[in-house]
Amino acid sequence: MEHTILLTALGKAYSCGSDEYGQLAIGKTDRDPVKTLTLVEDDGEGFSKVECGFYFSAFVTAGPNPRLLTCGRNHCMFTRL
Repeated sequence: MEHTILLTALGKAYSCGSDEYGQLAIGKTDRDPVKTLTLVEDDGEGFSKVECGFYFSAFVTAGPNPRLLTCGRNHCMFTRL
């Protein structure tokens, strides 16, 4: 619910906050909030845009063939992509 994704000028994304539904994109879910900025792994492309929803996050990869990547809760009517 309460989470933050930061995007640097170099295309690196960092996340912190609630990860109960996997919305931090750090490979785990936990009821305890993540209190430090944690690097979101990419495939070497970096990210050009990030967005936070209530229970999910979305990332657009940088590069010549951008992809939309999502994580978090996907069975809520307002967050299904």
